[in-house]
Amino acid sequence: MRHPLRSPSTALPAGGSADIPGILNETRGPGGGLVSTAGALDTTGVPTVGGTALLGGLDHLELARAPAVTAQVGARPG
Repeated sequence: MRHPLRSPSTALPAGGSADIPGILNETRGPGGGLVSTAGALDTTGVPTVGGTALLGGLDHLELARAPAVTAQVGARPG
């Protein structure tokens, strides 16, 4: 029997400002402090990509409250 729910869509936001206070930020390449940009936007193993976004002025923690990210996530059919 098939599961009645559709495959979820996954949004992949990435930050581009490694400036999270209180932690040793990842600085070996462009990224948001915790995850590299390449790693955050990698779609390998993600069956349904709902969208990607690189927000250069934000660190990894600021992404959760960024209007551009919340609008992208909120726009997805539920």
